[in-house]
Amino acid sequence: MIDSYQNNQHLLLALNKIKSQGLINNIGVSVYTNTQIESLLDDDLVSVVQMPFNLLDNESIRGDLMQKLKDKGKKIHTRSAFLQGLLFTDTYSNNAIAQQLSQQLLEIRKLANEENISIASLALGYCVAQKNIDQVLIGVDSIEHLIDNVKAADFQIRKDVTENINAIRVENVDLLNPSLWN
Repeated sequence: MIDSYQNNQHLLLALNKIKSQGLINNIGVSVYTNTQIESLLDDDLVSVVQMPFNLLDNESIRGDLMQKLKDKGKKIHTRSAFLQGLLFTDTYSNNAIAQQLSQQLLEIRKLANEENISIASLALGYCVAQKNIDQVLIGVDSIEHLIDNVKAADFQIRKDVTENINAIRVENVDLLNPSLWN
């Protein structure tokens, strides 16, 4: 994967000039991997980092780096709360990624069932409850979808449920990167 951040440092300098003129408040970078996040830690020009974060791409994978970003005063915006819809996929479908993550997806379904909530509520409740996340970005395709997601985000997740989610591990983290899916 070509790293746009590393290959476009000149754009950061141009954006910083615009920022110094008061025309923008923040400069942000969207990343996929922990290696990319690490490269932003000491870049004082970047004040916002957008990254994936969800029930599988969770605190166990991103937590330490998110804390380091916050310690550096950076804002964290997350995306992919539903992992491009994969969290809703039937593990018996023809989706190769869902099949490879079937154990983890079944754990998520079990947690949602135990809490008597939807997977959307579990997913958004988990993301919104994270102390280091400033904004959770989601996509919607209708007013009804937006209303459902706003309701789902209101779920107050218990600490033990969060701990169970954080215990879900994915060995092959490439499976969590939609840009690598066929």
